[in-house]
Amino acid sequence: MLSAGPERCPFDSWDSSWRLRGLAVVEFARRRGVATALLKSVIVRSHAKGARALWGMTRIAAVPVHTRLGFETIGTQYEVPPAGPHCSTFVRLTDELVSSLSDRQEAANGARRSDGRRRA
Repeated sequence: MLSAGPERCPFDSWDSSWRLRGLAVVEFARRRGVATALLKSVIVRSHAKGARALWGMTRIAAVPVHTRLGFETIGTQYEVPPAGPHCSTFVRLTDELVSSLSDRQEAANGARRSDGRRRA
């Protein structure tokens, strides 16, 4: 699950920023690319709707997924009770970023068999 929508970024002056909220993947589906697919989809869709930046309060465990997709961390780690340690993340949505994510998705889809499983 992941939601996003227009909300002014507290650490950037862009008027057209969107905030990420509630990235969650059920335990049995973790480490299978679900969070990456959700984030890619939000990046592409929010950019298409006019967003020029995404930001959020990211759990420390999810920071690597975000940074692989171009996000940077802002400031220092902080506690969000009862969820635990977080840091702020931010990415500018450029045509190049969106294009690179689309290219990676097409390459990944090409590596799958017709039944949806990865080719060996």
